[in-house]
Amino acid sequence: MQNVIHRISHTFLTSMILACLLATAALAQQPYFTPAAYHKASLSLVSDIPIVHLYGTPAEMGEQHGQLLASQIQTLTTDYIDKWLEAPGQLPTKQVILQLAIDMESAIPQVFREEMHAISRAANVSYDDILLMNTVFDIKKSVQCSTMVAYGSATHNGQLLFARNLEFAPLDVAHHYGVVFVYHPKQGHEFVSVGYPGLVGVLSGMNDAGLAEAIMEVQGYGASIKAAPYAMVFRQVLQECATTSEAITLLQQASHSTANNLMLADAYGNARVAELTPITIGLRRPDHHLLFATNHFRSPALWQNNDCSRYRTMQSFALSHYGRLDVPAMQRLLLQVARLDRTLQSMVFIPQTRELYIAMGMLPAAAGRFVHLAPSHWRFKLPGHTEKQ
Repeated sequence: MQNVIHRISHTFLTSMILACLLATAALAQQPYFTPAAYHKASLSLVSDIPIVHLYGTPAEMGEQHGQLLASQIQTLTTDYIDKWLEAPGQLPTKQVILQLAIDMESAIPQVFREEMHAISRAANVSYDDILLMNTVFDIKKSVQCSTMVAYGSATHNGQLLFARNLEFAPLDVAHHYGVVFVYHPKQGHEFVSVGYPGLVGVLSGMNDAGLAEAIMEVQGYGASIKAAPYAMVFRQVLQECATTSEAITLLQQASHSTANNLMLADAYGNARVAELTPITIGLRRPDHHLLFATNHFRSPALWQNNDCSRYRTMQSFALSHYGRLDVPAMQRLLLQVARLDRTLQSMVFIPQTRELYIAMGMLPAAAGRFVHLAPSHWRFKLPGHTEKQ
């Protein structure tokens, strides 16, 4: 009898363990995004890459953003931002950072405040949390990235290619929640922003005119709470400018919260790195149709004597593949310079044709499959349309 009981107990325990494993596997397979629609706005999946289309005024786009991505915004608030800022021994504390964010709010353009308020209401997340999400990287440096532009004689067909890795701490969360936003604002250029639920600024993006950009944070040079968050300034670049030269003019007229490199390239084959600080701007031009940037300033006016292995690797790779650089080569380059535990998004922009190859959802992102997104995915109107009815 005891043997029978033992066999029954063993079978029951095995069944329970198997059921738990199956439930865990099912949970792991649950998608982080599911297709949805809200009025004209939509969330769709292209080979597991979430694409969110937003339309109208800032308040309308904020409402659509919050409605379509409410659960993801809530998760990032509690499981990422809070986890990051409330870690034991964390300095400055979340409350200190929030107070700095509140102090910074008056420098944020009204249209972006309206958009953040709309996201907050629609996603049922406090406005303080949305404000914090959109200012924290200006206050607490964390992003570490790599970019490279090649064109002309450096590429196999002369076409400009813009490669980019976005890197910061995943905390076992962030790499699952990347989103490709497509903004169709009532005024200004339509544009693509590769970001995260809850963010209204741009970290990496391209507009309907073929202007592309990507940020890389730089340490030092102080900070200013009298300037808008850098990602919002960079969103203004995409929404208001069509060329690299126009973008530089806007950047020269804007105030800057903190030090950043901004890689810029346009559909006409023009590329620059804008080295930005709260008090000055340095510019770098391509050399032999190649331009590289990581997290240090290298212009004569702002030179930092810092060695960077990622920068050297990009240089070496580009020279060894000179004249043969194409999209697959740029993807291999991104994998070579990826940080295994921090590369959340990897992408290659082709400004002339408004194409994007993007990988995200795993660590490092560049080790995953790059999904090709064509202009048909953006639903852009013809460049030059500055107002949408």
